[in-house]
Amino acid sequence: MSTSKQPWESDSLSEDLDALFFDADSDGDDDLYVVSGGSEYIPGAPLYQDRLYTNNGKGSFSKTTNSLPVEAASGSCAAAADFDKDGDLDLFVGGRHSPANYAVIPRSFILQNNSDKANTKFADVTNQVNPELSNIGMVTAALWTDFNNDSWPDLIVVGEWMPIRIFQNEKGKLVLREDLIQQPENSGWWCSIFSADIDDDGDEDYFLGNAGSNLQFKPTEQEPIELTAADFNNDAVLDPIITYYIDGKAYPLASRDELLDQIGSLRKKFIKYEDYANATIQDIATEEQLEKSYRFKATTLQSCWLENMDGKKFNVKLLPDIAQVSPINGFLVDDFDGNGQKDLLAAGNFFPFKSQLGRSDASTGLILRYENGDFLKSEVSSNVWLTGDIRDVALMKFKNGQRRVIVSRNDGSASVLSTRD
Repeated sequence: MSTSKQPWESDSLSEDLDALFFDADSDGDDDLYVVSGGSEYIPGAPLYQDRLYTNNGKGSFSKTTNSLPVEAASGSCAAAADFDKDGDLDLFVGGRHSPANYAVIPRSFILQNNSDKANTKFADVTNQVNPELSNIGMVTAALWTDFNNDSWPDLIVVGEWMPIRIFQNEKGKLVLREDLIQQPENSGWWCSIFSADIDDDGDEDYFLGNAGSNLQFKPTEQEPIELTAADFNNDAVLDPIITYYIDGKAYPLASRDELLDQIGSLRKKFIKYEDYANATIQDIATEEQLEKSYRFKATTLQSCWLENMDGKKFNVKLLPDIAQVSPINGFLVDDFDGNGQKDLLAAGNFFPFKSQLGRSDASTGLILRYENGDFLKSEVSSNVWLTGDIRDVALMKFKNGQRRVIVSRNDGSASVLSTRD
């Protein structure tokens, strides 16, 4: 059936951030959940409401009504698993940000599937499962996974200005396990997560894409990138200010003109450019304002992988330098070079950075070979040419043995590439 006759055409005003095929009504075919997001509309606008389209088994979809809780969060992602082991698929839905109020943590949700033969119905049970998940952060990606092989799906959540969050499923309750990661301070601009048993030891390992180190920021635990947001000029609008360290002092990223456009009350303080040249956050805001502000930090921008140590802890291992030149928005694991061993494919870039940072477009994709407990740059990486503002990749395998890599790009058409068979 032509997609032009499908019901999502009438929802084209919503900005779609993620789409998930899963069997919502347990009838044996895949339905479609679409996450609405962006920042085009005012906070609370109904166009931020997510949607569910059910499949009649022949590829024709119908938009459901009253199946989902009413919400207006600007979302980012959705992931499905039977977390309560009652025989149907439930959802985690991540909140990305609060429109016009950047730094206010958006809502995220655990949606329990309470459907029956007559109705498809999901209920918000976040507070019963773990209230922390309601405001876990500015989520960019999430993954249901059984990291400890106990048959209960666990949840890993990553995001912007967030540490890696691992929630262990204890018979339907999700418990935050901060003790599992051997590098506890790992706040970053995380943008993707992927699982595969790369070392063939029987448990899942995890690959996490970050912004990369090919930026002017070089954050550490002692000198992080920081986000400070408050209504600094009393106009009922939050003013977010990003600072980063240069020679031991934290300076604002915004230029004088950018900052004064945002906070007009500072024009009398920074009359000349030289007045602003050495300004720190303490020169911009009072101590009282800083005490009341939203504060976040990022201590690492490097992409990494988590080596699963029998479900009892995770070793954080950085990916090679060649993988740090741009954000990694998608991973795949397969034998891409036909040598009988697993390879890791990574792709990304991010074009919409502000002009003074420039496009993060140095990556053309790469393939890394796993060997002796870590990754090396593969000899075939030069044959990969995945350019553009890539936001995700997927692998399709056909019955005849052929494989195809699907690449999606921001504001562009998806492309399909063949692999070496």
